Amino acid sequence: NKYYDPKAGLELYKRYTSELVLADKLGYDAVVVNEHHNTAYSMMPSCTLMAATLIPQIKQAKICVFGVPVNLVTPNRLAEEYAMLDVLSNGRLEIALPLGTGMEYWANPFNPVTARARFRESVDIMIQAWTEDVPSSYQGEFYNYRYLNVWPKPMQKPYPKLAIVGTGSPETIAFAAERGWGYASVFVPTAQQVKTFAAMREMSARYGHEMTPDKALVNTIIYVAESD
Repeated sequence: NKYYDPKAGLELYKRYTSELVLADKLGYDAVVVNEHHNTAYSMMPSCTLMAATLIPQIKQAKICVFGVPVNLVTPNRLAEEYAMLDVLSNGRLEIALPLGTGMEYWANPFNPVTARARFRESVDIMIQAWTEDVPSSYQGEFYNYRYLNVWPKPMQKPYPKLAIVGTGSPETIAFAAERGWGYASVFVPTAQQVKTFAAMREMSARYGHEMTPDKALVNTIIYVAESD
């Protein structure tokens, strides 16, 4: 990180935010922010901060945080932060929950072996925090809360639209299908994304949910350059 230039970074932040604001003015349905850590790949270690920066500037589009690796933070705090963003945006927040990539586990003191179990528990805590209308408690393998009573609660009821982020592993697809949420396929070729969403349709039906088009979040990487 000795190569990081804060002045150049400031200009890149300005460019990035101006492009998302322009997307809103051009009528795009949504803008998306995400985060990664300890790498030049991303200068966004907190997509919640970036979302808060964008909300006053973006008037119509959805604000999509796709998103914070929930198993690497305290889930009650993330539930509060997302609820706050939903209120600030007047109910325009959409959320996708990633397990995180390798760089996230290099940057945080958590054993990747426990990632899926910690992820599942963290998501359960967030849902409980958003949906219980009285103070509640939670006892789990990784987290124990004597007192869950988040303020604020989300603007959207029972909570903002949710999806799971992944590269197509059966466990992650099943997690999304079981809850009837969407699935955001990232970092894989189109052919693999097609297989992922076919599996989502099959598993969603198995759990009694319909796999509607808005639950299939396809990720396409587009390069813009002066020439080939």
